[in-house]
Amino acid sequence: MEAVNVSGLKNNPSEALRLAHRDVVVVMNRDKPDALMVGIEAAGVLGEKGVRPALATALFRDGHLS
Repeated sequence: MEAVNVSGLKNNPSEALRLAHRDVVVVMNRDKPDALMVGIEAAGVLGEKGVRPALATALFRDGHLS
């Protein structure tokens, strides 16, 4: 398990994403755990029924896909 603080996440988000591809990343806010980052493929959720359509729908709805 890896940990990053909020300012580190803000300053270098790509590093946190790289870490999340390998392991669970705990995001610390004022020295307290606040969130978890988990790579989608590492979590193994893409193979679950309905996940891909739900993800595509959410991305389209939020304007990230056209």
